[in-house]
Amino acid sequence: MLSTMQSNEPMIEVASNNICVGCGACAVVNSKVSIVRDKYGMPRANLTDVDRDGLKFIASICPVSSVSDNEDVLGVELFPRAKNFDSGIGKYESLHAGRVSDDSVVRGSSSGGLTTWLLVELLARGEIDGVVHVGKDGGDEGDLFGFCVSSSVEEVLENRKSQYYAASFDGAVRQALATTKRYAFVGVPCHVKALRLLSKHDVSVRNSFPFVIGLVCGHLKSPAFAELLAWQLGIPPRDLAAVDFRVKAPGKQVHEYLFSATDKSGAKHERTSSKLFGALWGHAAFQLEACDYCDDIFAETADVCFGDAWLPKYANEWRGTNVVVVRNAAIGEIFVGGKERGDVSFEPLSPRDLVESNAGNFRHRRDGLSFRLEEKVRAGTWAPIKRVLPGSVGLTRRRRSIVRLRQRMSTLSHESFLRAKSKDDLNLYFLDMSPYAEKMARLSRVSVFERIVRKAFRVLGRIFG
Repeated sequence: MLSTMQSNEPMIEVASNNICVGCGACAVVNSKVSIVRDKYGMPRANLTDVDRDGLKFIASICPVSSVSDNEDVLGVELFPRAKNFDSGIGKYESLHAGRVSDDSVVRGSSSGGLTTWLLVELLARGEIDGVVHVGKDGGDEGDLFGFCVSSSVEEVLENRKSQYYAASFDGAVRQALATTKRYAFVGVPCHVKALRLLSKHDVSVRNSFPFVIGLVCGHLKSPAFAELLAWQLGIPPRDLAAVDFRVKAPGKQVHEYLFSATDKSGAKHERTSSKLFGALWGHAAFQLEACDYCDDIFAETADVCFGDAWLPKYANEWRGTNVVVVRNAAIGEIFVGGKERGDVSFEPLSPRDLVESNAGNFRHRRDGLSFRLEEKVRAGTWAPIKRVLPGSVGLTRRRRSIVRLRQRMSTLSHESFLRAKSKDDLNLYFLDMSPYAEKMARLSRVSVFERIVRKAFRVLGRIFG
């Protein structure tokens, strides 16, 4: 069996191999850690002044460290009463698809509006006093988004929607911990896992965050993603004031949403997101390298996880539809009450439906991960220990080519865009990336027969795996 190389200093390996996600957990517990953005805009932990004992403890709360508890271990501890388990979903009580009934609310949300609905409901019930999440009110000077603390319904609504912008939660979490109040935490899988690891070692964190809410994540993006899309609308990075990644288009299919950017004069520009170069998620533009070594799709350590229902039956519902993975029975009861009042509508999903809604994510985080780990092993280089074993999934030659090309495009996107900004010439980025995008398009064309075979293997794998 292939196995990955390991080090006596797990955090040094995380840092030196560039797979820190910049979550900020280490900075919450150790004042000698600072989270800084590197030259590409990625948040990174600066561990220079941390001693050996400090590094050892930090490794136990780092979501990408090979010595911290994985999602399976945490899931058993967190949700002992959850009735169901699926290797791709984790432990769960129930699976649903649905949306908020109020059109005015759902129009202003990225998907079905259920994440925001739940947060507002928790505030109204007095279950929480605020929310720690990524929003427009957070971040350092120059950042479009960052983790912030919303203490009212108005602030929650102001900071809602998907923000494809890597951020660190240390400042917002420390702000919450400085009070005696209770908060809901909202984050992508690695951030959720980091907070759970913190909670395991610090009862004050556990008491301050009675609810932890996860978001399905394709991968984290550096700030350059927003800058690239806005630049194509005529707003260069130096003039960019705000963006909205998900503006709904009435009457269109759900995936035909708009990207909106506002310059510093207040002028707003919009275009269908899919028509902008680099917007395709499969190109992995500006992806953090750590995302190539993540196997958690549905935030398996969260009380509840929300994502988009990318399924054919919901494609024509332009308002958006959420998939919902409920692990905490108390949250399930809140949704039942909301449905009885007519506040929300939802229907049950099967595990197969849920996996199908994120088929591309599974190809990347399970099939592709197995191959990426295998290549690390064969090269004799370090890689984190994951639940997916190196070489455990057989890939076709073309699929292996796609995985390699995706990694190359991700790496090049950072370098090329930095050069384009320094020269104030977006065409330099297009010239560098276009040949790779064209090659990806050729490799990604799949025949009807291949689609049938791929689907059959997924179904068989779930039956016998």
